[in-house]
Amino acid sequence: MPTRAEIASAFADAAIEVLGELPPDINESSAIAADVGADSIDLLEIVLVLEEKFDLVVAEDDFEEVVTVGDALDRLTLLLNAEGRE
Repeated sequence: MPTRAEIASAFADAAIEVLGELPPDINESSAIAADVGADSIDLLEIVLVLEEKFDLVVAEDDFEEVVTVGDALDRLTLLLNAEGRE
């Protein structure tokens, strides 16, 4: 099970892969749309990159309620924990 820091690093790497760059002051309270600059399609692409990295299956609606980077990390942590228990 990856640590939260590893998940955060993977999220940042995936976001850079999809968006090209990230603003330097992004943190867990940063809004994905307003602060990171990712729309819903970008977020989907970021999740697809993370699915491959973590060998994870994410349902379409798993990230519907995600607003901040912290929300995304919480969701990823939950999904990775669920995968590890099966």
